[in-house]
Formats: sequence, C-alpha cells, structure tokens
Amino acid sequence: MSTGMITPVTLRRLRTTYDSGLQDVGQILTYVAPTPNAYGAGNATYTAGSIVRCLVREYPINEAKGEGFGGAQVAQNYATLFLPRDTSINNRNRFKLTKIRGVTLASPRTYEIVAGPQQDQVHHRATLRLVTDGSDS
Repeated sequence: MSTGMITPVTLRRLRTTYDSGLQDVGQILTYVAPTPNAYGAGNATYTAGSIVRCLVREYPINEAKGEGFGGAQVAQNYATLFLPRDTSINNRNRFKLTKIRGVTLASPRTYEIVAGPQQDQVHHRATLRLVTDGSDS
C-alpha cells in the first residue's frame, strides 16, 4: 500500500542522483552592507565566500527599453542556478561562475540574484542576471 509520500531512502537516492549532475563550480559572494559616505549611502561590497558545486543554465533575453533608449533591444543575460540543498545563500549575495563542466573560465562571470533562492527537498534554485558594470572587482 502506497502512502503517496517519498520515503527517506527514495529521497536520499534522489538527492544523490541530483548531486551527480552538478558539474559546474562557482563561488558565493557574500553581501556586505554599505557604510554611509559624505554624500549619503555608500556602495555595497561583496566578500568571497564558499566555493560550491552547481549547475548553471544560461540564456539571453532581449528586453525592449523605453524612450530613453530609443526603443532599442538591450540584451540581458540571465541564468538559472541550481545548488545543493545545504548551501547557504540569500537574495543579497552574488554568484561568481568559475568552471563550466570542469573547464576553468578565463573570465569568471558574476551574477546577481534576481529571483529566489527557493529551496525544496532536493536543491536550491535561483534566477540570476549577469553583472556587467564592473562592481564585482
């Protein structure tokens, strides 16, 4: 007789299978609140945090901008990030992708979290947007 619930054994197998698919590597950049400067609020900074296995799926989205851009299409680079369930991350952190399927990137990509992270019984998932203003240095 089935109860409709996932058994602890099945859940453990599911997590093990899921973890084997995390073929990328990245680093969590921890948010540090800005300190006020002479003109008011300062800029937030990010400190290097833990290095984690992950899976990143990148996809471009063209967003139509308004009058100030003359209606131009501006490419926004988004990605979906999957992390192990026990990873500590929040929506103020950033994420630096350093390896894709075992290959070290010559220029690591830094992303901000724009949705999530959401946690379920197996993993964390977040939507990312590529940071292109140089604030990750």
